[in-house]
Amino acid sequence: MIKKPVFWIIAGTTEGRELIDELRLSNAEVYVSVATDYGRELIQPDKNIHIQAGRLNREEMIALIWEVKPDCVIDTTHPYARIVTDNICEACRETATDYIRLQREPGRLVPNDSSFDANILENMIYADNSEDAVRVLNDKTGNIFLSCGSKEIKTFTGIKDYQERVFARVLPMQDVMEKCEKLGFKKSNISYMQGPFSKELNIAMLKASQARFLVTKDSGETGGFQEKIEAARELGITVVLIRRPEQPETLEHPGKIDEKEDAQQCTFCSQEQILQKLARDYSLEKHSNQLWFPLFVPLQNKKIVVFGGGKIATRRIRTLLPFNADMIVITPELVPELKQELAGNEKVTLFCRKYQEGDCNGADLVLAVTNETQVNRQIAEECTRYGIPVSVADRKELCTFYFPAVVRKGNVVIGLTASGEDHTKAKKTAEKLRLYMNEHLDE
Repeated sequence: MIKKPVFWIIAGTTEGRELIDELRLSNAEVYVSVATDYGRELIQPDKNIHIQAGRLNREEMIALIWEVKPDCVIDTTHPYARIVTDNICEACRETATDYIRLQREPGRLVPNDSSFDANILENMIYADNSEDAVRVLNDKTGNIFLSCGSKEIKTFTGIKDYQERVFARVLPMQDVMEKCEKLGFKKSNISYMQGPFSKELNIAMLKASQARFLVTKDSGETGGFQEKIEAARELGITVVLIRRPEQPETLEHPGKIDEKEDAQQCTFCSQEQILQKLARDYSLEKHSNQLWFPLFVPLQNKKIVVFGGGKIATRRIRTLLPFNADMIVITPELVPELKQELAGNEKVTLFCRKYQEGDCNGADLVLAVTNETQVNRQIAEECTRYGIPVSVADRKELCTFYFPAVVRKGNVVIGLTASGEDHTKAKKTAEKLRLYMNEHLDE
């Protein structure tokens, strides 16, 4: 019997969740560790996906490696989680286990925009860590907006008059709320929110706090770094940027596991590179997609939320209109022709803005059809928490249902899917069926 590849993924980031989704339909057994119950809620378990929540120290990591004997350990933790990464590396060193790091790309200080004012770099103060940021800010006056997470928020109580001057945006988790209250932060100065955050929302929050300083980390594109920098630039706010910690040195492996006397360390910046390595070195095989069963349900008066206003969203909205659902469309921009079509339609409500956390609550179906992969991902994660069926246009592995190609004439309705594998095939088949129905079926 051929041994299945076994991987242990330390997750908690978007990149980790995306990699796990790619491994669902594979021959691998995947063990996943996340720090919190909240992180566990964002990952759907599967027959080959085993999830555990709780922070592990170095000894516990070593014990887990000896227990599950992974072919490699994949570190997808946040780039600022240096202590966790150090512990993972130590555990791999002790057990001679291969270590793979999925390193999030740094954010761009200068966007690809000819109108960008390079003087933003003059309004940037670099700090080596949170303690250094506090030292810098204690020599300044004015309000401070923290957008650097809650893990080290205690450090910022070292700022003079922090109860009055410091505002923070942190995750809506019970332990975080209790922590902030215990540390003495004003309730009115703390915003409990889950991203993504647009440039416009960042501007609004910076204005509301009358901030003169924004403290943030280089969380990369996934973490909304660019949107924060651009908001600060527009308002003339000084950015205190906490530098990324240096990555661990190359591992040395004195131990061995399963007679394996040496191990390797690799760092990649893309999911595709890791998948290629897993296939090349550990015999990872992706299974062909499973068949999806067609299910026909009445949509009359059902609440359907559509995010997006481009060409794909337009096609799907038009497909849904005859089925008399109560549709909510949320998008900053909508194709003008469709906007005219929807004007006066009492069954459709249009909100001209970006997605916000909580928009999916109460929906019967959700379509994530924006042109931003990260936003679509956030929508899918919210739907997972609420148990709402969701179709994600650009990430089939996040779909809990596929939006079909629909062929309809009178009461005859046909739904088509190629199981998410070949949209062109589904489209061509639907066109042939329309021709046949128009020729051979009466209304």
